[in-house]
Amino acid sequence: MKLLKINTNQYKANFKKHLNEHLLDYNDGYCENINDLLLCFNSECNHENDKNRYPFLTDRIAQYLRGLPYGFNFAYEHEILNFACLVHELEQMPEDKIDIIRNNFYNHCAYMITKLGNKEIINKLH
Repeated sequence: MKLLKINTNQYKANFKKHLNEHLLDYNDGYCENINDLLLCFNSECNHENDKNRYPFLTDRIAQYLRGLPYGFNFAYEHEILNFACLVHELEQMPEDKIDIIRNNFYNHCAYMITKLGNKEIINKLH
């Protein structure tokens, strides 16, 4: 079982598809896609004091995601691993990758969200 490389178009498409599906399934219309999530982040958590504390956008988004905003329900390890399996197109996550995925999940999601989100919105967040 080999993980997909994160810079491939297949991985990016899987990530975007499954995150958008997750947002639609769990939030009652609050944030329906990645761009809505970015707009919610901007209004709820992207203030000047946050920009001073976390100068990099991906760090600010990761901190926001760690706070489990409405619709981003990845609070438990099995939810994180299930999402990772879907994105990597695996039945089960290899044992040697579980700790890496669990420890880097929110940072990785923040990175991918900035890569897949609308560029105009991303530029406004800086």
